[in-house]
Amino acid sequence: MNRCLNRMLLRSIRQSLGRFLAILGIVALGVGFFAGLKSSQPDLLHSLEDYYGRTRFYDFRLLSSLGLTESDAEAFRGLYGVEAAEGACFADAWASLGDGDEKVWHFETLTEAVDVPELTAGRMPEGPGECLGDNKAFSEKDLGRTLRLSDGNSEDTLSHFGERSFVLTGLARSPRYISVDRGSSELGSGKPEGFVLIP
Repeated sequence: MNRCLNRMLLRSIRQSLGRFLAILGIVALGVGFFAGLKSSQPDLLHSLEDYYGRTRFYDFRLLSSLGLTESDAEAFRGLYGVEAAEGACFADAWASLGDGDEKVWHFETLTEAVDVPELTAGRMPEGPGECLGDNKAFSEKDLGRTLRLSDGNSEDTLSHFGERSFVLTGLARSPRYISVDRGSSELGSGKPEGFVLIP
């Protein structure tokens, strides 16, 4: 019985050798792809943990529509298990980089203990009129140029800023943005051009 079955299988493979080899190739490709994904998963997790550890990415982010104070951050720092807690502000605003072309940028305060950006070019900002730019939105030739807030921004938006213009001193990667997506905004087309970190 087995001998007849084997002979019939060999005959059907011989009669449609092209189809058999195609199916065999598809199965081999699928198995190889699956094995590659399974073996790369631990490496990807290790790389992500290393990157987030190096940049001290936060475990929890607390947001408040009324705002939080420095005393709130101090209270969070005192909680059991909290290694670091730091306050930050953010706002979306129209700004131009000297060429008059206004775009929507996501401005954030530069943090030192949590969510630390990685410098890719230039230097860190040292004064209130300096900023660090998104390395995907700016290039090295933009270093030293001035990013000016537009007068078209609302008074409420402008009240969040101590300065109206910022010199771009460096470019950075932020652990908050590991993909090309830079979030959403209520201004313009709904997508900010990139992030700007200010002291």
